[in-house]
Amino acid sequence: MLHKIARIPGKLRSMVSHATTDLYVVGMPKSGNTWLRIMMGKYVQLVEGLDPAKPLPLFSGFDAL
Repeated sequence: MLHKIARIPGKLRSMVSHATTDLYVVGMPKSGNTWLRIMMGKYVQLVEGLDPAKPLPLFSGFDAL
């Protein structure tokens, strides 16, 4: 029981940091995560004024394939 009480401040800190978050983006397996990456990448390009002809490294882990 005491170990649960000792963890309360850490949990409160975590709850407070989540309370200040405006938006969460959640991807679920088999529900279009690739499209989510592409749409988020396009949004970042538009908002940040990046060159649309130069693609963002959305799949950097797959470069070796």
